[in-house]
Amino acid sequence: MFIHPDGKTLYFSSTRKGGQGGYDIYVTTNEKGLWSTPVNIGAPINTADNDLFFVLTASGKTAYYSSSRKGTLGEKDVFEVNFTALEKKKDKGPRLALLKGKIYDAKTKLPIEATIELTNVKTGEKVSNFTSNSQSGSYMVSLPAGC
Repeated sequence: MFIHPDGKTLYFSSTRKGGQGGYDIYVTTNEKGLWSTPVNIGAPINTADNDLFFVLTASGKTAYYSSSRKGTLGEKDVFEVNFTALEKKKDKGPRLALLKGKIYDAKTKLPIEATIELTNVKTGEKVSNFTSNSQSGSYMVSLPAGC
């Protein structure tokens, strides 16, 4: 099971009815606290064999997963999927924005550790708290695009 950094897209493997065979990879999204009906992500990723451990990069352009296909090098080989090479679908998947920066002391100009609070400006809701790196002052967080 893998939850995408967008915080609402979940990928998992299952032998549920209607699959291509063995374990298949499915995707579901959480909107307003409700999970959508899981969708089999289909061929060419899912095969008649066991397809497991799907992980999508934050950009949504590349994924990695394990498959126990016949005729490969090992029992479970790792495959890379480049989504820009596959057929474009109506649902293009999760979209993210990466926010990164460095926190410095105003007087000394040295990097410092700081607590950062993210707030949704539309709703006023506190989204997250996190801390910058104490040595470098660096931070990075992924956010749903448009937020």
